[in-house]
Amino acid sequence: MSVLQIVTKEQAVRLSLLGFDGRSEQVWMSNPTIGLDKIVASGDTFYVADGCATYKLPTVALALKWLREKHNFWIEVYPDWNAEEDLKQVTGQWGFEMRDMTNDEMRGADKIWHDDYDKAESAGLDCVLHYLSAQKPASCSI
Repeated sequence: MSVLQIVTKEQAVRLSLLGFDGRSEQVWMSNPTIGLDKIVASGDTFYVADGCATYKLPTVALALKWLREKHNFWIEVYPDWNAEEDLKQVTGQWGFEMRDMTNDEMRGADKIWHDDYDKAESAGLDCVLHYLSAQKPASCSI
């Protein structure tokens, strides 16, 4: 059984700014003035203090599904094939492409290889969120 990867706090903030209203199992609560910075399960009972920001923490897969449905962007995660082996074996590295579904235009392919599928998928999510926010992160090579 695999563990579902939850978005990072930074991704949650960007999703919120883009209007994410989907379901999530966890919520991040933050209020720097009172030193609050924690994750709580959405099923838990908790009191939201004045000035406290809350952000939903969906899985990466759910966030990507929402971006496809609401913003017409999708991420394709692909392996780095070893051409010498006749495309039969993966080198263990993963990359991604992001596409605008309205015209099937590729917005870029990652030039950074990642150690596993989940890292490439999360990096792809970062790039789409930054692209839609019109702020390219230093970690995004697109």
